[in-house]
Amino acid sequence: HGGGVCAEDTAVVTFTDCIFSENQASAGGAIHWGNANLRISDSDFTFNSAYHGGGLFGIDGLATIIGCTFSNNEADTNDPNVVILGDGGALHLWATEADIIDCDFSGNKAEASGGGVYFGGENVSSLKNCLFTNNTAGRDGGGVSANIFSQLAISNCTIADNIAAGTEFPTAYGGGLYCSDGGNTDIINSILWGNSANLGPQIAIDPCSAAVNVTYSDVMGGAVAVYGNSALVWDDVNNLTGTVSDPDSEPSFVSGDMGIYYLSQPAADPNQTTLSPCVDAGSDDANFLDMYRHTTRTDLVIDTGSVDLGYHYVLTTDLAGDFNFDGVVDELDWAILQDYWLNTGCAFPYWCNGTDLNQDGMVNNADYAIFADNYKETETEAPTPNPMTWEIAPTSVGENSIGMIATTATDNSGTSIEYKFERVYPDYYPRIWDPCSTYTDTGLATGVKYGYKVKARDTSVNQNETDWSFIGYAITGEGGVGPGPEDHTPPTGLRWEPEPYATSPNSIAMGAYHEDPSGVQYYFEEYYFSGLNSGWQDSPTWEPIWLTPNMMYTFRVKARDKSLWHNETAWSITASETTPEEGVVEDTEAPVTPIGPYHPYTGAPDYPVYYPYKSAFAVLPQQQLLSDGYHHVMTAATATDATGPVLYK
Repeated sequence: HGGGVCAEDTAVVTFTDCIFSENQASAGGAIHWGNANLRISDSDFTFNSAYHGGGLFGIDGLATIIGCTFSNNEADTNDPNVVILGDGGALHLWATEADIIDCDFSGNKAEASGGGVYFGGENVSSLKNCLFTNNTAGRDGGGVSANIFSQLAISNCTIADNIAAGTEFPTAYGGGLYCSDGGNTDIINSILWGNSANLGPQIAIDPCSAAVNVTYSDVMGGAVAVYGNSALVWDDVNNLTGTVSDPDSEPSFVSGDMGIYYLSQPAADPNQTTLSPCVDAGSDDANFLDMYRHTTRTDLVIDTGSVDLGYHYVLTTDLAGDFNFDGVVDELDWAILQDYWLNTGCAFPYWCNGTDLNQDGMVNNADYAIFADNYKETETEAPTPNPMTWEIAPTSVGENSIGMIATTATDNSGTSIEYKFERVYPDYYPRIWDPCSTYTDTGLATGVKYGYKVKARDTSVNQNETDWSFIGYAITGEGGVGPGPEDHTPPTGLRWEPEPYATSPNSIAMGAYHEDPSGVQYYFEEYYFSGLNSGWQDSPTWEPIWLTPNMMYTFRVKARDKSLWHNETAWSITASETTPEEGVVEDTEAPVTPIGPYHPYTGAPDYPVYYPYKSAFAVLPQQQLLSDGYHHVMTAATATDATGPVLYK
């Protein structure tokens, strides 16, 4: 349980600004907690996997998860021989009281239920200001699945473009939301749009044992499109009709600095000619609902008055006291501080809308002192990414033109972003700052190589700038000759294969395995003896042959890809081996493992194979409920060796 972290039995655990990536487990690919108190903020969960809860699995206990991103996590066995069906691509919460706030769920997958999140058990949980997009479930709840007496409150969420695919199931329910088996879900101030499933593309309900209440929301297709709508409580007065292509109902999403689910508003950009009907269509004042640093506008103006429907992008600042997120501490912020002065009810996660600067539960002189230290200061953080990067590096788009797209930058000042492109080869041609991240240089000579760089700045008082990107080159009429889209992802799955093993009194052999689309290089080294290393090499194996007999050596390995950026992994775990004494006959033959009933690659039964570095399973790993809880249970195939007993790891 818990490929990265396991917390149990009244443990209290806090994670802030953490990254959980490529962890694996049976339950909770990154984190598993049981009867524990968990608090996670501003953290990323990517490419984790488990049978249940690709990112996190919680049973009993409490959890607050705020400002986190869950992407490309998976609840799936990925093995046709294992019949466990995965639930909760990002989160699986069972009888857990969880508040999930300001989180982004995208590209997660569950083999069965809850592509984004799966709720089960008698828990009271909430999803507040969360974005669910492009998540997939095989049977139900492409975005969210709420089941088995769960009590779920969904507010200010956008659940869009998720899929319940029906993969290996007769049909699929609830592309956006599925509720069944005694579950009750309340939806308010939310948007469910563009999801797909055979039954109930946006919402599906088991009418015999579940109920869904929808108010102040915009659901594509309206009440009549909800599967099992006899169990639906629908607010005809305050819900939008959900009519497709109706400007009085369709959300009118637009793209901005932080994503593609802003709401169209001419006040934010005159090019946005449609005012989304979701603007100011909510139940209460935005500030009353703690949406104090949240926006649906592409110009990043904070939502005020009646709250907008759906997900709001969250603004941040590196300047304590910048309560309105405009990049400067001034009279406007002083007015906000006075509104909360002497408030004693401040608590995580909002801390009186950020005015309790020292987070001690009250707004008083201690907070004023922090505010006063920063008064009239302006934020100094450049936009990200920094240095600037290319979304699409310069490439020929005709005999006389070269086009390019900078990565969309974001900034914590709440101000807009501008970009500056420069042609630096074979001549110099700077452009002025421009809010557009796309540039096409025209009127060029055919068959000539040109080079470009780009940077970004915010429009705060300081106009903070990023560093320049790398120079991207292209030849007119011949397509791009630069590196193409940037690659800053290290290779994945580094492991010993095989671990170091002695081949003579003077040599130890070893190997490693890694994957990357651009190719991989390896660097082996002895941990304690300086200078004993392979250097960067293409070969995944290394065998130093000048070692001392009867001495233990400890090795580690790292890898890097062959992209322009040579992204490196961290060092592997160390592995040790001792060279034999002189004159001792070394056994270098690995045990023989007859494979069955499954060959690990072909799936054929009873297939005897000799593996020098691998064993095999007689019974594949699976999760089983034993007397003391859930366990991974597996059985290795029996191996034999001419020299004697065999050990298993």
